[in-house]
Amino acid sequence: MKKIFTLLVMLVAMVATSQAATTTKPDYLCFSLPKALSIRNIITSKISFNINGTLTNIPKLQYSKDLSTWTSYTFGDEISVASGESVYFRASVNTSSVKDVIASGKNATFCENDTKYINFTSIGIIYASGNIMSLLDATCKQTSVPESAFTKLFMNCSNLKTAPELPATTLAYCCYEFMFIHCKNLTTAPELPATTLAHSCYSGMFYDCTGLTKAPDLPATTLANYCYHSMFKDCTSLTEAPELPATDIRYDYCYDRMFYNCTKLSSIKVRFTDSEWGGIYRTTQEWVDYVGSTGTFYCPKDLVVKFGYDYIPKGWTVKDIDNPTGVETVHSAEFTDHSSAAYNLAGQRVDANAKGIIIKNGKKYLK
Repeated sequence: MKKIFTLLVMLVAMVATSQAATTTKPDYLCFSLPKALSIRNIITSKISFNINGTLTNIPKLQYSKDLSTWTSYTFGDEISVASGESVYFRASVNTSSVKDVIASGKNATFCENDTKYINFTSIGIIYASGNIMSLLDATCKQTSVPESAFTKLFMNCSNLKTAPELPATTLAYCCYEFMFIHCKNLTTAPELPATTLAHSCYSGMFYDCTGLTKAPDLPATTLANYCYHSMFKDCTSLTEAPELPATDIRYDYCYDRMFYNCTKLSSIKVRFTDSEWGGIYRTTQEWVDYVGSTGTFYCPKDLVVKFGYDYIPKGWTVKDIDNPTGVETVHSAEFTDHSSAAYNLAGQRVDANAKGIIIKNGKKYLK
């Protein structure tokens, strides 16, 4: 009898665990404000999603403040968020029947072209978190983001402090283009896990995010045309670039103006060894124009060292990325810089054919 009772208890526990697992809430897109430390610190912000232009297919959304009661959202309506409150969004789910639930909970995109798109606004500071994919898939299980899906979604939202999660691993044309452009108070960037990129997928993504101090890791090893074009342009608080692990950079303008006017940037790490730096593809066109006047460029020892805003910033130290603690500024590859004369260790001027340790612009190179 005791064994039977024990077995029944175990079965009840298993059922309870199973039910809990099936009722776990997806990680919906969330907008919130921290709990106020005192009555004087209580604030309220107002958020909304707004339609620009005339969309052919308008997405359907629901929102909730308790993850239990969901209300259909009308684009343009403002929702108040007070200190300590959160508002969640998902693709609309029709719960009238099991069949309806299965058929609903999906949206195609939030942008149809440059003039027809939906963007988020906030009157007052707001913090975003949760999975952005809940706007497309209420289950948050979708891992591929469609073409232009979130282009300009947070454009000009200067009150946005943190970004939501962007977990998609399969990207499409312009999927995140200009997503956070002019979000000047954005302080943290989301992880970007995709290892294979798409045309213009990150183009202008953090353009003019002047409050951004740390860039996300960029693990992609397969690039695409314009994939990183102007990604961090005008991010004037950014000090260190993420490592760029791709070895094949023969894609049109893929790094074009990527760090343009990042005036505090002082560290870049690359893995490519292309002697032409992309050549006809204009891969690195103006990518380091107006960065910090001094810094360190880490690269493989076989990379041809060239200086200028299309290559390595003038005045920067060059180090072997695989031996960064080795002899400082000594590089075994060819260097190209016609801005000043070269000298040997004895202080004698030498021509371009000289071998050994060469000093140029105050830096040492091994030829």
